[in-house]
Amino acid sequence: MVAACAFKEYVALGDSYPAGINANPSGQLPPCNSTGVGVYGTGAYGYQFYQTIQPGDFTFVACSGDDTEQCASLQVPQIPNSADLVTINIGGNNGDAFSKVVTRCVYIPGQFGCEGALTNAQNIVAGIDTALNTLFGKVKVAAPSAKVVVFGDVQFWPRIDNPDQCQSPSLKRPSAAQKATMNSLVLGMNQKLAQAANTNGFTWVDVDGLFEGHRLCDEGDKNNTYIQWSLKATPGIGDGDEDGVDDPRSELYNKGVFHPFVTGHDQYRMALEKALGC
Repeated sequence: MVAACAFKEYVALGDSYPAGINANPSGQLPPCNSTGVGVYGTGAYGYQFYQTIQPGDFTFVACSGDDTEQCASLQVPQIPNSADLVTINIGGNNGDAFSKVVTRCVYIPGQFGCEGALTNAQNIVAGIDTALNTLFGKVKVAAPSAKVVVFGDVQFWPRIDNPDQCQSPSLKRPSAAQKATMNSLVLGMNQKLAQAANTNGFTWVDVDGLFEGHRLCDEGDKNNTYIQWSLKATPGIGDGDEDGVDDPRSELYNKGVFHPFVTGHDQYRMALEKALGC
């Protein structure tokens, strides 16, 4: 281990991406908060970094479903004052922005409005600056001597739309224009995260390019290696939109679609090691 990676206390904060809900080798997802709703996976990049670099003590409080306010109130208080490294990836759950887009544009579009969800998410992303800076300010207070690394998310869809590559009927539903808007939401959120990181003196790490060729229904990733998308419809679950296709939303959700596998988290870990000079 090089000196640049000789950390004594590492803390991983954030939502379902850093929590690794689709990255648990055991297949079990332990709860990460008192409600039992949030879950985490031990294949998440925070765990990987800890196991690879062994920085000393490790506090893993990232939890699926948490937004910036919950991160500030539930996760930040668990940061030891002695922490010298903190990673964070957050924002998509504010106002349920991204979950509503996924639900209304992919899972059950016949029941809800995709365009309305996209517009709502765009508004949330546009106005998220204060929430991010408030959270990051609290992180600085909790860990005044820590190096803080902020990660972004990855675009969902490949640049060239190829719905026939999708095995799940639900993933074929969004139009090419809707998929492009979903991607732009991720890029917009990443821009806000990068700006807030810079404002607060944190290190910004963009991992989106590392997933090129490995996005949802990507023809270049027929083995579905980075992000979960290879699922078929669950028989007997109707979606009410009269298109004759069963809705696989329960299986899609439970299997962590739209979230990276352990191999996807590998990319985050390697990007972290590069940013730290390990």
